[in-house]
Amino acid sequence: MNSIYKQSIKGLLLTAVALQVMSYTTAQEQRALSSPLSIELRKARATWFESNNGAGIGLDSLQSYGTLEAGYQMTDGEFKREQQGEKERQLSVVTEGGQQLGNAYAWGRFSYNNETVRNTRFNTAMLDPYRGVPYYPVDPNLSDWKQQQYNLQMRVSSKPLLGRYLLGIQAAYNAETGAKQVDPRSELFLYSINVKPG
Repeated sequence: MNSIYKQSIKGLLLTAVALQVMSYTTAQEQRALSSPLSIELRKARATWFESNNGAGIGLDSLQSYGTLEAGYQMTDGEFKREQQGEKERQLSVVTEGGQQLGNAYAWGRFSYNNETVRNTRFNTAMLDPYRGVPYYPVDPNLSDWKQQQYNLQMRVSSKPLLGRYLLGIQAAYNAETGAKQVDPRSELFLYSINVKPG
């Protein structure tokens, strides 16, 4: 089972690298290459991008772009909280992009995190044990703890109508699930949907 897990991680990372190389060569052929730095600079200079108004994103000159990031983190060692597990592994994938669609501009972002903690003492009834409380409920029984997080965001904005009005919408969907692996109780789930007209 462990070798299958390692093979799937290697395959995922190779796919991510292949997609990055493919997007690099495609963009180079179109002479519209955008480096990660130029994308970040455009986003930092975009006045409406960080606001809570989805309609304003059409006023920013973000142009068309797309990014894909994948990461794997492993933590092991003795310098940790007592209730933390022996080993922590986290796999994350984030993709983001914006596209001009006729007279409208659309932006979207998707992220996925998969976390596995070995021999943890955290209580089973928590998705986020570090949620800002001054104490940590713990469980005397050691067990593995698995958690997954999905986050999907989007914004769509029209061009100015009649020279002064913008129509827009933004939405966010979050889903989390997690549980200790020896606990007979069911898994915990958290869902949230947020839709705002702009």
